[in-house]
Amino acid sequence: MAGRKESLRVKVWKNKKVIGDVSIPYKWEEQYWPVALMRISAAAKAFEESNQRLEIKACFNIAHTVSSKTEINWEEAIEAYREFKNDRIKDSTWRSKYHPVFKNVIKATRNTSKAPLNGSSLARLQLINGNKEHQ
Repeated sequence: MAGRKESLRVKVWKNKKVIGDVSIPYKWEEQYWPVALMRISAAAKAFEESNQRLEIKACFNIAHTVSSKTEINWEEAIEAYREFKNDRIKDSTWRSKYHPVFKNVIKATRNTSKAPLNGSSLARLQLINGNKEHQ
């Protein structure tokens, strides 16, 4: 990994060949190394989860999207997911299994003072709220 003043350059190698070359927006200073490493780790996870089919640049775009600084429009994300699942699940399954969970996601993210900051805190909140609804 070679660095410049305002960005880090990440080269990804496989079988002695560069398969990706990406610059990420972190200074080459020790204080930025932990967040840069988290971004690289998230990109590597995306690459592995795609069975190494995605381009490295796409994996870094995914890593940027899932970073804590990116705000998510949950209503649009849920609608896009519904369209993606449209041919895979019945409407009745969506209404009984998916919709109640996503309704709680919207409710949780609208409460700005207690809004979950990441996926694990959102999941934890869903488990708590889901258990209250089923008692």
